Amino acid sequence: MGGANRQEIVQLFLRKYCFEEAVTDASISTLLELRLLTQPDDYSHQKCSRLCREWSRYGWVDTADYQLATLDYPFADYAADGREIDFQRMREYVNDEPDTERSKTYPSPEDRITAPNTLCALEELSESFSSVWTTEPPLQRFTKEHCLTLMSAVFGVLKRRPLSDSPELIEAAINKTSPSGGSRHPTEAYLFACNIQGLGSGVYHFNIDNSSLDAIGDLDTSEPTLMRMFSGPMRASFRIDAFVVMTSVFDRSMWRYREPRSFRAIYMDVGHLCGTLDIVAKSLGLNCLVQHGLSEQPIAKLLGTHTLTEGVIYGAALGGSDARPI
Repeated sequence: MGGANRQEIVQLFLRKYCFEEAVTDASISTLLELRLLTQPDDYSHQKCSRLCREWSRYGWVDTADYQLATLDYPFADYAADGREIDFQRMREYVNDEPDTERSKTYPSPEDRITAPNTLCALEELSESFSSVWTTEPPLQRFTKEHCLTLMSAVFGVLKRRPLSDSPELIEAAINKTSPSGGSRHPTEAYLFACNIQGLGSGVYHFNIDNSSLDAIGDLDTSEPTLMRMFSGPMRASFRIDAFVVMTSVFDRSMWRYREPRSFRAIYMDVGHLCGTLDIVAKSLGLNCLVQHGLSEQPIAKLLGTHTLTEGVIYGAALGGSDARPI
């Protein structure tokens, strides 16, 4: 209210909106209690205002709101009774809604290409971790076999761990080669194939239930179209054979984690997968550039997803030797 005092606010609402003084005064008390109204010289108010002004200079207005809304959010103390509180919450959640969503399957893929299971895929990786971490193994041609091994090793299921005697209420947890908070694994993986030997160009989804690469659509591989979707990964210094897109199915994490800061865990999940993708690609003799510069809407349209339920989060460019430039 521009620094108006309480009585001035009451009189303003009385004149302009014909609100009763008692109603307006009670509303002000409630807003003050909730700290939605505060004094202009309040330290916390000034601190928040300063952060919003500074961050807005760089276009981070929404980020500032999220930072302030989640700063110092109270959590259960696991050093005390936090585990019991957490366990009780899970029981309440299950009673309200079964926890059975672990994966995604397109019901009628145009083609379904079987990939090796994850354990077999890992056995195909002959390079040691230290060698791919510190050196660049010789490049190999990016083939269909390399692709299937890559997708299974990075995104496939290592094992399933039962959580309950009632799977209709709680589905078994999934373990992969990358960790995920609470074994929620909200990330889905898609391949945009452009020039992979033995694999037709198109859009594919990696189906973890069947360990398969499912063809879900065509792909225009012209440079203008790819640049509209993958302006970040297209900066790769190597010639590109394919792109990997990682999305997050928000409900999968939201079921377990219902506090606002848990949104950060989605990016941690993708971050782990980006690291694994880079290491596995190098082990297979492939170049890899992970990059966040993706255009969500055209990608979501090809995937048939809605950005508010399954958001496009991160991507990568992949390329081997003798790749034709796009």
